[in-house]
Formats: sequence, structure tokens, C-alpha cells
Amino acid sequence: MKLLNNESPLNPEQLAAVTHGKGPLLIIAGAGTGKTKVITHRIAHLIESGVNPNQILALTFTEKAAGEMEERVDRLVPYGYSNVWISTFHSFGDRVLRDNVLEIGLTPDFKVLKDAERIIFLKEHLFELPVNYYRPLGNPTKYLSAIAGIISRAKDEDTEPEKYVAYAEDLKKSGVRGQGSEAAPHPALPPQGGEGKG
Repeated sequence: MKLLNNESPLNPEQLAAVTHGKGPLLIIAGAGTGKTKVITHRIAHLIESGVNPNQILALTFTEKAAGEMEERVDRLVPYGYSNVWISTFHSFGDRVLRDNVLEIGLTPDFKVLKDAERIIFLKEHLFELPVNYYRPLGNPTKYLSAIAGIISRAKDEDTEPEKYVAYAEDLKKSGVRGQGSEAAPHPALPPQGGEGKG
């Protein structure tokens, strides 16, 4: 198996993951254990085994990691075989939406907001939102980042707006106001276990 410059050989567990046969494989590993190395070598192994690079998709969380993965794959496989789709989850989702925009009923000029753009959007519409408690007169934009984070987490958890509102009302009735309360360790979202899912 080809190695990159200054790269140590794959250990037995890594080699087993790289050469895994058909079917899904879950890799659980901590920071610095070689996950990117395993994934890039797995991609190279698949290509060497005859898999069309256009049928390989690798997703990661950050642009930096996606760029690093692309670079490593490019150095591992023969010239012209690096047409693998390596992307962040968000970029992948954006591309799928754009490729199918008419079929799913969106307008072609839709926009997915980045973190900074979400904050700007909230700032522009701050006084239209029913969030008086989180809009202090002395610094009305103080909690915008936290509000954007709560919205993002609610989307990640697939919490329906109606369930979120009901949960917030329950918190309000019980008098829970913040992260410090023992009654609700995470008052931003309904507790896990089914109540927050639709």
C-alpha cells in the first residue's frame, strides 16, 4: 500500500478498515488516531479495486479537513483518478439542493446562510422577533450568537417548531430561566428520548 511522505505504515486496525469488503463500516476513534489517513487510504483502495471515483463520496465537518483529504487522495491515486466527491456535510447538502432545486420546489436563487450571515439576518430582524428577554436595551445584539446557535441545534436535533414552543412554554410555567437550573440542564432544547422528535 502506497504511503505519503513521512507517513507511518497503517497499523492492523487501520489496515482492516482500509481493506474492509462490502457493506457499511463504522470507525470510532479519538483525535489524532489516523481517521483521515484511514479514510484517504480507503478511498485509494476502492479506486485500486476498480470502483469508479465518481461513485465515491467522503464527507467531513470542516473545509480544512475536506481540503486536506482531497490533497491526500490526490497524492495517493494515479493521475486522473482523483475525481472523488470530497466535501463538507453543508457543501454536500447545498449541492444536492442546487442540483435538484426545481424538483423540490425551491427557487433557483435560494441561499443557504453561513454563520456570519445568520447573525446579520437576526440583527436586521431582531425587533421583529418575540425575544424581549434576550434583547437587553443596553446591548440588544448581545445574545444573537446564542440565538443562532439554539436555532442551529434545534435544526440538528430535528425539533419541530411546535414542539420547541411547547417545551419553552413548559419551561416558562415551571419558572426555569437559564443554564444554571438543575430542573432543566439544557433549557435550549427539549430533552432527548422522543419528546423533541416529530
